[in-house]
Formats: sequence, structure tokens, C-alpha cells
Amino acid sequence: MACPTDKEIERPRNLMEMVSSDASWRELGLRIKWTEPKLPSDANIHLGEPVRVRLAVEAKKDVSESGEEIMAFCWTNLKFSENHCGVWKDIKMHENPKCRSEGPQGVVTHVYQGSLAPDIDDTFRITFNVKWKKFMVWANQFQVDGRLSVSRSPRPEGEVDAPVIFVICYSIEYQTGDKI
Repeated sequence: MACPTDKEIERPRNLMEMVSSDASWRELGLRIKWTEPKLPSDANIHLGEPVRVRLAVEAKKDVSESGEEIMAFCWTNLKFSENHCGVWKDIKMHENPKCRSEGPQGVVTHVYQGSLAPDIDDTFRITFNVKWKKFMVWANQFQVDGRLSVSRSPRPEGEVDAPVIFVICYSIEYQTGDKI
């Protein structure tokens, strides 16, 4: 099968897009609080190693309880088993219910996570978005993405993987300056 020439062929077209967490909070009661990897950032990974992706979404209680599902996605052109052409693709992330929490004034924090395993050495970009009703909220401004450099080279001697633990829920202050 030939790869499409339009690398954004899978981009959702019928949603109102927002890139400002202040605007999405004010207008929708929903915002992306933090992401992992942090955006923008650069990371070096080794071929075939899983890349952990996570994001936290803050939503006002009425949004969380609206009956409309909040869906979180990693948006990447990473080449892997489900994306051999490297088109920009939504990869659905799943909510970790152990990390859901309710804070002051009824603000509910949802944490979504997943992992990707690149199967080609190259440099790729990654960002995140959240979809709710007819809206898509981006984690960052246009093309302010994370970069993943995938290397085929062997791991340097003495370099050790950090353990991947998906049930940890933690507080990060780096994206908006507000502690969650």
C-alpha cells in the first residue's frame, strides 16, 4: 500500500480547535494541565523501546459529569506498527481511574496514558490533544511539539532504563505554573 502524500490526512476536520489553556478553561471548563513528555522537549530513545505518554486534564465538575466523554490523544508522526507511513495520527490514550481526583471548587483531574514503540530510527514529533463534544484542545501552540530521536545504536554501557510505572499519580508544575 502506498503512503499518502498528505501527512495530515487523518487530522480531525469537524472540530473547533483551541490552543490556549486559558481560553479553553474560560470557554469550556477544560484544559490540559501537563504532558509527558513535556512540550516542547527533545528526547533520545533506542529503537524498539517503549515511549510512555501521559497527560493530565483538568475539568470543572459539570464537564466531568456531563455524560460526554473526555477523550485524550497523542498526536504523532512516529513510525510504528500502526503507522508505517509516518502520517500524523491520533493515538488514543486511556484514563487511569486510580489517578482521578477532585480538588478545590469541584475541579476534577483526569490522567490519561499509553505507550508507543518506534520501529524505525529517525526523528519524529509528538504533541497531545483532548476532544470533548465538538471541541479539540491542543496541549501547545502549532508546531511547538516534542521531538523524539530514535537511535538504532546500542545503549551506552552503564545506561539503565528507568522503571515504567503507570499507576503513579503525581503533581507537576511545569506547564502552567499551577500545582495540581
